[in-house]
Amino acid sequence: MTNCLFLCRFSRRIKSVYPVPKLFLPVTEVVKNTLYHYSQDHVPSLAAALAFYTILSLSPILMVILLLLGNFLGASAIEGQIDQNLSIFVGEQAAAVIHEVAISAFQYQGSIGITLIGIISTYFSATSVWVQLQWAFNIIWGVQAKQGTRNMIAKYLKDQLVALLIILVIVVFVVLGLLYGTLLSIFEEYLKLHLSDSSIDFLRLINFVVSYGLSVLLFAFAFKFIPDVQLGWRHVWWGAVVTSLLFGAGRYLIGLYLSRGGISSAYGVAGSLVLLLLWVYYISIILLLGAEFTKALFLYKGNAVIPTRYAILAKQQRS
Repeated sequence: MTNCLFLCRFSRRIKSVYPVPKLFLPVTEVVKNTLYHYSQDHVPSLAAALAFYTILSLSPILMVILLLLGNFLGASAIEGQIDQNLSIFVGEQAAAVIHEVAISAFQYQGSIGITLIGIISTYFSATSVWVQLQWAFNIIWGVQAKQGTRNMIAKYLKDQLVALLIILVIVVFVVLGLLYGTLLSIFEEYLKLHLSDSSIDFLRLINFVVSYGLSVLLFAFAFKFIPDVQLGWRHVWWGAVVTSLLFGAGRYLIGLYLSRGGISSAYGVAGSLVLLLLWVYYISIILLLGAEFTKALFLYKGNAVIPTRYAILAKQQRS
């Protein structure tokens, strides 16, 4: 927090000595306001709580994916794709922690009861992440839920419906990604034999563009539907684009740092779990920083924050 305040004050001094060209003035103002409110809203603390709930929800979600897709594509194929994707994101050691917990559910694949319990636990785990993320977004936007039993019940039902829809969208994306990865690994050798290097590079470029586009779409959905604020699509696209860029760069740098930082050996047996927790924590910071950027850009364009029917401005609530 003190670092962000220092950067804001330092930027004012630099600006007084070296005036910013008018072309870059909007960018500098938005970035400055983003960093300032990042400090004022205690984003690192919000990210820590979000990371905790996310860690708890990862294993049930992977259990359901293994149980549902394992029967169609085979357990080994799905396990391989999950391991490969997790290793890319969080490193081999942290991925092993999730894998060991998730794969333990597959031995009960013949039990309908275990499958139902896994699906139910996945739903409640995912919605707990939703609630925490909405709480963090509402703090960033300066709104909070209205008091009163009727408003609370109506808001709860609405949030559960939206959460369920977004969870289904995310599950569809995950399933499609796993299917795509499985098919790509199957036909990889065939493509190498029958396509030129330039064609393979072009396919990799298409894969990158599609992956980036899907991440932008997911962030846009999150920024528009999660906070209790009336926002149009035009208000969230730039925030989603910037957040996707930060996510890609941050994912690489965080993975590089965690793989070479010696954290795993420092914490002994719990090292892998600490690596996973730190990775989710840093990614949560990037997500909330993207929300701060979206709000800063929204306010810079002269827009006013208007809560939904189930919320009110935090200042009004306190008065």
